Amino acid sequence: MYTHILVAVGTDTDSVTLEAAIRLARECGARLTALHVVDPLPGQALAADCNIGYTVGVFEAYGRELAAHTIAALHAAGCAGEAHTLTLPMCG
Repeated sequence: MYTHILVAVGTDTDSVTLEAAIRLARECGARLTALHVVDPLPGQALAADCNIGYTVGVFEAYGRELAAHTIAALHAAGCAGEAHTLTLPMCG
């Protein structure tokens, strides 16, 4: 049925969506890719004097932790896959 599943992973490590994607991937024998996207602009919009570099760094660090948690969940479930964190550009 499916050979590769892409799932969006948010900031909640107890993701019902991730669990459902893992279950589906196992049932189909599919590979799973989890993607977490960091959008730096909401942090910038919060305060004019905000240190955006620091804020984005914190968001990216959390994204890496989330990716590691996701990989651990995949391995624990015996599911083939990977996790990525993508930071959107600040311009454009």
